[in-house]
Amino acid sequence: MNAALLRNCGQFVLLHGAAICAGYVASLLHVPLPWMIGTMLFAAVVNFLRDRVTVPRFTRPAGQLVIAAVVGASFTPTALRATLDHFVLMLGVAVALI
Repeated sequence: MNAALLRNCGQFVLLHGAAICAGYVASLLHVPLPWMIGTMLFAAVVNFLRDRVTVPRFTRPAGQLVIAAVVGASFTPTALRATLDHFVLMLGVAVALI
């Protein structure tokens, strides 16, 4: 392996390991959706403190899949009713943002 690839693999493992730790800390603090919010806060801090962090392209779809599964698993009939009650407002905001 060349040195650049080895360094990138190390950064990838370190970055994701730290993000997992951030999710765990958020769960200890009883933050809602801790594994999503904790890692997002970690990403924001890293982005703020560093110029640019590069990650492999495949991580974004994988992350979106995990987030969709977490949100979908917590979607209850009560949440569905609340979503339907506010559907017109949400649709209006979405259209206004286009």
